[in-house]
Amino acid sequence: MSRGHGLILVASLLVASCASTPAVQQRMNEYANALVSKTPHEIASFYAEDGALAIPGLPPLTGRKAIEDFLTPLVAAFEVSSVAMITDRYEMHGSSAATQEGTYTQVAGQRGKKKQTLRGRYKAEWRLDSDRQWRFVRLEMMPQ
Repeated sequence: MSRGHGLILVASLLVASCASTPAVQQRMNEYANALVSKTPHEIASFYAEDGALAIPGLPPLTGRKAIEDFLTPLVAAFEVSSVAMITDRYEMHGSSAATQEGTYTQVAGQRGKKKQTLRGRYKAEWRLDSDRQWRFVRLEMMPQ
């Protein structure tokens, strides 16, 4: 391979990688917005069919149905006013997988009561599914 072709290949890979970074970050922003205004079914749709939600003190919730079932009573009893998820580290793994780590701040509480500000870290593993949507393979939430 000539030096010129090698540079074109590297440039193409960088462009493809950078193109996915905003897509995954956009999907994380959509997820944060869904936590404020969507139903448990809509929130669970951000996970792959075999995706998992990991929360300290609980076994991982695996599969959209398990995640939706877990969220249903929580959404009925609590409300989320705002969520911000800030990415500290992001890495593409090929063209259809990514990992993302960062911090979150959430203002939430029981319905009709004073809200609390909750903070922590998150680790997300993403996969580009066959419908071309980025979905969580695993999302680990680590409250502070």
